[in-house]
Amino acid sequence: MATFHFPATFYQQQVPNLGHSLRVNSIVFTPDGKKIISASWKIVITSAETGEEIKTILLGSSSRDVIDSLAVAPDSKTIAVGMRQNHLIQIWDVESEKNLATLVGHKKMIRSLLFTSNGSQLISAGYEGKIFVWDMKTMKLNTTLKSSRNGVTAVSIDREGRKLAAGSPDGEIKLWLLPKGKLVFSSKQHKNLVSALTFNKDGSKLASASWDTNIGVWNTETGECETVLSGHKNGVDNIAFSQDNKALMSSSYNRIDKLGTMIFWQLLTGKPVHTLVGNFYRQTLSPDSSTVVLVSANGTVKTLLNATPEEFLESEIRRRERRLDERRRGELPFQGKDRRETVADDRRRGSRRTPKTPSDTKIEIE
Repeated sequence: MATFHFPATFYQQQVPNLGHSLRVNSIVFTPDGKKIISASWKIVITSAETGEEIKTILLGSSSRDVIDSLAVAPDSKTIAVGMRQNHLIQIWDVESEKNLATLVGHKKMIRSLLFTSNGSQLISAGYEGKIFVWDMKTMKLNTTLKSSRNGVTAVSIDREGRKLAAGSPDGEIKLWLLPKGKLVFSSKQHKNLVSALTFNKDGSKLASASWDTNIGVWNTETGECETVLSGHKNGVDNIAFSQDNKALMSSSYNRIDKLGTMIFWQLLTGKPVHTLVGNFYRQTLSPDSSTVVLVSANGTVKTLLNATPEEFLESEIRRRERRLDERRRGELPFQGKDRRETVADDRRRGSRRTPKTPSDTKIEIE
């Protein structure tokens, strides 16, 4: 499942609670797509295939040590977290659970963290209005860019590591060329805070999300805003290009009704093709665009697979086989249903049950 399907069919799966007692502030897939990493005041690592918790890493001494931002390195083994209480960046090896380094430089809340595509640098930005570029070999500050005195609320870097974009609370977007930091363009197309930025695969387009409820799609060579996507009723918090660059996912959250809205846009037409509404406030898209993970206020997680029926059935078989293997090895306790049945029995009897297929244009998620 390496592409986003049009027309799309979403298959809903229930995934166990992430184990957070506080609000989940960040949730991301590892670049290899095998794990889901979520952060509140602790880090919880979950298997993307089985939904089982792999491990929990406690970063602080209490729930006051809240994590505001999270990034995963390309090797899927190293993470960076921005701490709220002391404005420090901690670098962790998730396999050994060792704190590799603590980066000091920020004096206010760290809004954004991201690694370059080769993992050699870490980009961080926050409310002091500066963008810091850290060398991951020396763990030292390499470059500082001044963005906005109002603060930086979003950053993104293209896969080549040449184009860096930043957004601010007043709606301004800036784009620089690295390593010299030459400013390509600056624009105040948005009328409110810029909450998220993301480049497409080849870096030719930049998408921006704003609390003015709109999404902008920019030509990174000319600095022109080529398309404005309007459809959300609340401020847009998150955006992501599909792997094939043909679709864009965006999401917003109504803090009064406690409902999230996710819209999938077909970029060729600029029209929304699917709208998902439900009890979720945070979400993430898998690297191959096949899976959307939704997080509700109580930490409950649901995954939506964008697939053909055949792909979904094969995915379910692989997921169950993996769970049974883990139970046979003693890594997970056996459940009654798993003890009575095996995947081999299912295949022999031909009892592949057809899952529920919520395939309407608007999908209500409880």
